[in-house]
Amino acid sequence: MKRGIFVILILMTSLSTAAGQDVWTPEKMLLVNKPGSIAISPDGKWIAYTIDELPKTGDKSEYLTHIWICTVDGSRSMQLTAGDKSCHSPKWSPDGKWLAFTSSRNGKSNIWLIHPDGGEGRRLTDVETGVSSYAWSPDGSRIAFIERDPVTQDEIAHKDDARYVDKDFKYNHIYTINVDPEAVEKPTPVRITKGDFHVTYLVWSPDGKSIVFSHQPTPSINHWRFADISIVSAEGGEPRVLAGGQGADSSPRFSPDGKTIAFVSARGDLGWAWHGRLCLMSVSGGEVTELPETVDDSPRPIEWAPDGSGIYYFEVDRTNRHLFFMPINGSEPRVVNALPGVCVSADISPDGSLVAFSREDLELPEEIYALRLAAPGDAGSNEPLKISNANGHLPDLPLAKSEVITWTSFDGTEIEGILCYPLNYEEGKRYPLLLSIHGGPSDVYIRNFTAGPDFYPLQAFQAKGFFVLRPNPRGSSGYGWRFRYANFSDWGGADYQDLMTGVDYLINKGLVDPERLGSMGWSYGGYMTAWITTQTNRFKAAAVGAGVINLFSFTGTTDILGFIPSYFEGELWERGDVYRAHSPLHNIANATTPTLILHGEADFRVPVTQGYELYHALKRKGVEVEMIVYPGVGHWPQQPKPVLQIMNHHLEYFSKKLLGNN
Repeated sequence: MKRGIFVILILMTSLSTAAGQDVWTPEKMLLVNKPGSIAISPDGKWIAYTIDELPKTGDKSEYLTHIWICTVDGSRSMQLTAGDKSCHSPKWSPDGKWLAFTSSRNGKSNIWLIHPDGGEGRRLTDVETGVSSYAWSPDGSRIAFIERDPVTQDEIAHKDDARYVDKDFKYNHIYTINVDPEAVEKPTPVRITKGDFHVTYLVWSPDGKSIVFSHQPTPSINHWRFADISIVSAEGGEPRVLAGGQGADSSPRFSPDGKTIAFVSARGDLGWAWHGRLCLMSVSGGEVTELPETVDDSPRPIEWAPDGSGIYYFEVDRTNRHLFFMPINGSEPRVVNALPGVCVSADISPDGSLVAFSREDLELPEEIYALRLAAPGDAGSNEPLKISNANGHLPDLPLAKSEVITWTSFDGTEIEGILCYPLNYEEGKRYPLLLSIHGGPSDVYIRNFTAGPDFYPLQAFQAKGFFVLRPNPRGSSGYGWRFRYANFSDWGGADYQDLMTGVDYLINKGLVDPERLGSMGWSYGGYMTAWITTQTNRFKAAAVGAGVINLFSFTGTTDILGFIPSYFEGELWERGDVYRAHSPLHNIANATTPTLILHGEADFRVPVTQGYELYHALKRKGVEVEMIVYPGVGHWPQQPKPVLQIMNHHLEYFSKKLLGNN
């Protein structure tokens, strides 16, 4: 079979780039697969999961996602779906006879059914605008799904070239469809909700009579902070609000007895940095019970324990992302899997005796693991069993050391980060340093696999002889909500000092050459990199990726209009002096650092005009500057081709500027 042109190009480039070197390159890092979406069968014997990988045929720059199933001991596995269209979100029917999944095999994302022992998939829905999420009814007779409102015939007939801003929204609403895989004619979906609200998530009641769902006022990304939770009859009718008011209420989960709803509530907080708590309330409404504080006040619920004793959830804890269990009796939450690393997705078996989850660590590519539970939320002494082999194809290449470090900032605050060492590091020798700054600013650097594909190819940098420091300055998640809110109205202030004290710490330890420093970052990381160039000339090169440069123009052109007013605690006409003081563009007179600007041309989050403002200002000032624009690429490039380009552009730029490579 003919091998894909894009894959051949990657392999050829990889061989030529690494000629004579047995090291990681951006091309090889792109071959790391990513497991996801996990579903345990009703009888607890099988686990379905997805794997994202580069296709082996065709010439498209895209990842393909397909479904695999394996036994819970990993002894048997097989790929269940195949083809040139991705398949997502596997969910077992309650009797275990079918797996549902979503795929755009017919142009739009629809629900398909397949036997778990293989065979051809059968399309269940024929939705014009695509299915965004779905759930089986408890008895398996129906599936509820979320569909965007289609364009009407009247709208088509009166269509013109004008587009009204913030009008004529197309909302997500809930539909149900009968499930009869053997039916000759496809059943007709029944609409359950209607009105001027946008559904984002749904879940059936255990008795199948009701559907609880979260919704926001419009599809606008700005309105996630106003999400509410309502309940509606599974036959349709007028929804009843369960949790509403200021701040987001989302991610509802029915208790096994159907009497209680668990959900995450911001409790009136409208901040973009997010401050949430697991809460409980009766299905009939009434008082809300707040469960104990979690390590970061940003829990992401998975499911109730089958006995109703508590809720499983994910949360970032410093540089780890663990699976936790929150008892509902008021006692403190506990870690289910305390191994260092990052848990991304998980599922709990119907009887509660097994949890399957994905995990990766600094030197461990992501795979699926199964863990026997001694009791709900208690892993006991059992060790997780690896049951997938998603990355067994990777080359056996050396992984340079990485470790978590801490240092003291200017005001005594402890700051943590991940330090990536040069390959073949020699003690006593000083090396060039790349300061890598995460986005958000409420993102966080955690213990992801360092050879995975990333805008900043860590192992490739390490193979070139760089230290890479990945700090979590104040404003980052993982250290509690107070730390996450600590940079409000202060971008470029204490967070900047957190970064500089980290650099100084490494210099003072004799690890880093102070004459060979570089800085790089994307989004808020791009903002901070640009800010650094206006505050100091100690860095010899900077790479600004999709960075916020001018808080005034950014606030009026981004698709997240409330973001800067939230972080700077007021509108631009109220706090113009603060916006100006914290904008890199308004401090550009101090900039002298050679700068590379990278930006997606189709970026609506941080419009490409932000990059052009920085480029033209530096150009007119006489500072060495280059700008690369990626056509058709948005804020967070996902497709292999632009990701590979960005990785290589960073690697080539800093190798030239700090290593003298041409």
